[in-house]
Amino acid sequence: MERLNKIIEIVPIMGLFFIFITVLLQVVFRSLFFFPLSWSDEAARISHLWIVFIGAYLALTMDQHVKVDYFMSFLPKKLQPWLEMFINLIERKELSPRSFAPS
Repeated sequence: MERLNKIIEIVPIMGLFFIFITVLLQVVFRSLFFFPLSWSDEAARISHLWIVFIGAYLALTMDQHVKVDYFMSFLPKKLQPWLEMFINLIERKELSPRSFAPS
């Protein structure tokens, strides 16, 4: 599992490189050859979406999502771990691959 996460960490970097290359090709073809590429804009957009979703997965697995814990500090210390566990369960349910699948 650890090896798979290392591979998944590389995918957004490759996606950014792919976006850079496709946008550069689009500019070169449009400016120098007066022939815009029809596929480059869509490819860059789809790559951006993949980067966002893979980044959300990585942030969730590394527990790096932005958290607002202001209200948590007002709760009793004994209740805080239970509420955090409940929030983590909801997070994992909402960001699981099954929640994105069509029903």
